[in-house]
Amino acid sequence: MSNWTTGLVAKKYKKHWNIVIIIFIVVLVFISFFQESAEKINYKTELNQNYKGIVLNKYIDSSDHSICKLKLKTGKIINVWDNCYEKVNIGDSIVKKKGSFNFFIYKPSGFINVNIEDNLIIPKKQ
Repeated sequence: MSNWTTGLVAKKYKKHWNIVIIIFIVVLVFISFFQESAEKINYKTELNQNYKGIVLNKYIDSSDHSICKLKLKTGKIINVWDNCYEKVNIGDSIVKKKGSFNFFIYKPSGFINVNIEDNLIIPKKQ
């Protein structure tokens, strides 16, 4: 093959690669547009959490990204934010209602209200 025909073949394939790259970029933009952000997922998850009980144990689970956990008398294990974990003692009662960001800790001396929303990156309204 001569040099000028080699150049024509290279231009032909370059055009195809450009089309493939453009299609790939369009698909990525389309997917990212409809995918929920991690912030929005975390926000919804926290808002929909519902639990209550007496704390039997508290620990930091090093096998699960060092997440703070509370084991309730019911046997349920819940993940909590650091600022909740630090204020809870074994024997305290906790309440988190669905649809609320308030995390109540009931102690013999009174109660503490921790607003979980302060821990979240609040997603933009769309």
